Amino acid sequence: MAVYEDGSTYCFACGYTEQPTKEYRYKETNISEVKISKKDELISSLEHKEIKTRKISAATCKQYGYGISQYNGKACQVAEYRNEKGQVCAQKLRFADKSFLIKGDNKQALMFGAHLYGGGGKRLVICEGEIDALSLYEAWEKKYPCAIVSVKNGAGGAKNDIARHLEWIESYETVIFAFDMDEAGRKAAYECAEIVSPHKVRIAHFPEKDINECLVKGKVQEILRAIWEAKPYSPDYILTGESLYNECRKPRKRGLPLCYPDLENKTEGIRQGELWLFTAGSGIGKSTVVHEIAYHMHVQHKLPVGLICLEENARTTAQRHLSMAMNKNMLSAEISFTDEEYEQAYNTAIKDNFYVYNHFGSQATEVLMPKIRSMVKSLGCKVLVLDHISIVISGLDEKEQGTDERKTIDMFMTNLRSLCEETGVTILAVVHLKRPSDKGKSWNEGRQVSLTDLRGSGALEQLSDVVVALERDQQAEGINKNVSRIRILKNRPTGVCGESDHLIYSRQTGRLLAYNGENPNDIPDFNVDNNKEKDNVPF
Repeated sequence: MAVYEDGSTYCFACGYTEQPTKEYRYKETNISEVKISKKDELISSLEHKEIKTRKISAATCKQYGYGISQYNGKACQVAEYRNEKGQVCAQKLRFADKSFLIKGDNKQALMFGAHLYGGGGKRLVICEGEIDALSLYEAWEKKYPCAIVSVKNGAGGAKNDIARHLEWIESYETVIFAFDMDEAGRKAAYECAEIVSPHKVRIAHFPEKDINECLVKGKVQEILRAIWEAKPYSPDYILTGESLYNECRKPRKRGLPLCYPDLENKTEGIRQGELWLFTAGSGIGKSTVVHEIAYHMHVQHKLPVGLICLEENARTTAQRHLSMAMNKNMLSAEISFTDEEYEQAYNTAIKDNFYVYNHFGSQATEVLMPKIRSMVKSLGCKVLVLDHISIVISGLDEKEQGTDERKTIDMFMTNLRSLCEETGVTILAVVHLKRPSDKGKSWNEGRQVSLTDLRGSGALEQLSDVVVALERDQQAEGINKNVSRIRILKNRPTGVCGESDHLIYSRQTGRLLAYNGENPNDIPDFNVDNNKEKDNVPF
């Protein structure tokens, strides 16, 4: 923690700062003090001595302007800072208790030691503190050209120092950040590296906490090796060909099996980190399909699931999954089941690793996203159902519809996509369709769906991995009115699109299962009555 002469403070470790109070300023600022020049405020008598505990010679201290003196009766080490004219304009006083005091005009000061180097050289090493700069200079073989300096304010202020002296730093061919090996030092090194041209930057790694500790322990060669072998900095968002060598050797694997065989075949299953969209007309069964897949992921593959269903309450959502476990539609008023059946379904479907977001209605994305992130990061959900995306903008005022709706969905989809990439969660999201612009068939009459029919924004199709539509003619005759077809509108993993599985719905079980034209009663666990006998009719 540095204490400045005006009473303000700054911690070089964590960045904490305090401003002087008005009372302090009033007592300390008077006419006689204002007349005193900053040059007179500085300590004039410095003794350049060997710092034995640090193994730094007197010659090195004299070269950099680092000496020993007294301040208010206390012994201190003094680091001189110079301005662009080479004049001493500030001093940093270091006391035995590791406290600091800044004297003079620190704002005009260059980095520590920068006055020794004119710029434009081959190699510049920037250290985190004055002692480290002195230590590196002590260890350095003078026959190799190298500029060695230190930032003024430690790791906490390093980024600002680099930004202020960027033109001078950029004049060197290679810039090496030799910061401490603790968390603060590593973080600061990478933050500073992002400011300088990437092709110039290298980051050194030392076997001890910092350069001086290496010097004290006699690891001079390790210091030099760390500088010479400092690896080129590559921003987090850029991967080198070398770093991709082993990654690219891995063959692409199939995803987890789905409950719909042809959809699984065409997509090669579902993988972690993917974002799937499901769409259909009102009442066609898109929510049922999404829950069938989530149930399959939870029960068959033992994955924790999180359910965010904004058009229904938590009980209804949970009953959907209990219905699938019992093959009895709990959302029907005519359903009956035994305590044993319920207990078994509960243990299978919702007892463990099953999380439901308890809310109904629209929510702003800035409110919803933290809750989604919490379900993934805190609760460990690997599969997330979001039903539905369109409701996140339904709360907008009428005047905010249109461009704001598209913008909101753009931002929301970007956040979902980023969450998938960051955490590996698989998101199954429902999105609505726009009303048809012509007078042809409606979605409820079996109209074919295309990507351009998604309601809201181009980001829906652009940022998703797979887009699945469900089509069904609710006005058809006989069994066909309860048979839907899956249409794959987008398939980034394999590129195979078009018609897929046909599904059949049972009011008795509330399920949508794969159907290929066979007798519905031949589908296992489909139409089962209370006596566990097959019905004579499909529904």
